[in-house]
Amino acid sequence: MIRMNPIVKSHHRLPDASSIAFFKYEPATHQPSPTEAPFPVFSVTEDMSGGSSEGGGNWRGGWAKRFVPDSLTYETSMQVKEDGLVSITHAAMGVHSLTTWVVKEEDGEVILDERGVVTSNRMLMGFIKTTLQGSHDKLVKDFVALLEKSWAEKEGTGKEETVTKEEVHQVN
Repeated sequence: MIRMNPIVKSHHRLPDASSIAFFKYEPATHQPSPTEAPFPVFSVTEDMSGGSSEGGGNWRGGWAKRFVPDSLTYETSMQVKEDGLVSITHAAMGVHSLTTWVVKEEDGEVILDERGVVTSNRMLMGFIKTTLQGSHDKLVKDFVALLEKSWAEKEGTGKEETVTKEEVHQVN
């Protein structure tokens, strides 16, 4: 999922000890149990320069150039679940997001049910919505394309198949 995001410049997994601090204030339902291995936490850097039209267009004009850096770094954890994914993000200035991605079948079609909650101060919320919507829309479109491809292969062969990392990169 990180690699599919069109504005991600780089990412790397943080040491397992980072998981403890990351989940300290998360509800118990989103924390690893004491008997589980820690959920991986990644440091992600996104390109905020606005140079990519796929990432939402060039929005960096006027005041934004003065206050928004060319790149933003944040921490995120992605927990693979039986029916999808839970993504939790902690970003600068108190921005927190929790997104669930559930994949299900309805009437022979693959459906992606995404539900997200982003909390931040009011001043940042408008910035978050306008600057990230384009990249988010592309991410969802690419993810659905992979799901449909995987579903078609599964249906065509009668056995379960998964999408490889190489296929993920081909979508981009």
